[in-house]
Amino acid sequence: MAFCGSCGAQMADGTAFCPKCGAKSAAQSGAGVAAAPAAAAPTRPTSQRVAQAQGYLQDALNVLKTVVVDPMDGLAKAFSPMEKSRALAVGLTCAVIFEVCSLIGGVLHLSRLSSAFRGIDIPGYTPPGADFGAYLKVIIAGAIVFAAVTGALAGARLVFRGEKGGIEGDVFIGGVSVLPFGLVILLSGILGVGNIEVVLIVAVFALSYFVLLLYAGCTTISGISSKLAAPAVPIIILISAWLGKIFGMSMA
Repeated sequence: MAFCGSCGAQMADGTAFCPKCGAKSAAQSGAGVAAAPAAAAPTRPTSQRVAQAQGYLQDALNVLKTVVVDPMDGLAKAFSPMEKSRALAVGLTCAVIFEVCSLIGGVLHLSRLSSAFRGIDIPGYTPPGADFGAYLKVIIAGAIVFAAVTGALAGARLVFRGEKGGIEGDVFIGGVSVLPFGLVILLSGILGVGNIEVVLIVAVFALSYFVLLLYAGCTTISGISSKLAAPAVPIIILISAWLGKIFGMSMA
């Protein structure tokens, strides 16, 4: 036999509501209270993942601000306070930013090419169109560039006997170092060929930052001596270009 928690009247076991005052039984109230956290539980992991992604994005933007001002010492300063897992996540976030910039710039270029060749029939040539297949190729090309640079960095760290660092350092250096090229692709897509001089000037700066970031990453993060880092950087660039060509041709 149970009693109503509101008015004290007797209630049969299993009764949902008091027959006298109509209040919920204690069992029903407890079930409602217990069910509330269960219903809210699925939202917690989602909100945590969103907050984590926002944190990685903020870290990536802070790294970008740091290396723009000081590409040589700034890269190590940004990397050193991070745990391995966070450095890995920030490197991948930089790669995603590079992909987004490349995709937007690539879409703008494809749209211009499609408009320029509209109505022109060239035997044996089909101009690239702004469709899903073309967008997918731009995304794959960006992923190949990042993977090639990261793979070349890992190979150089092993061959030239880097005293520190690991795959998280390779991903971090690779993601940050390709970012300047993503900005060039985005800028060229926005400005178009009519402003080729401006695009070329920015491209020269992007190439310089790319080389400086690779050198700084090899010496300060991977622990390669400065004597060996000098030949390691051009080797990394050549291997990256070769790997990009191989994977690019296989995906074409």
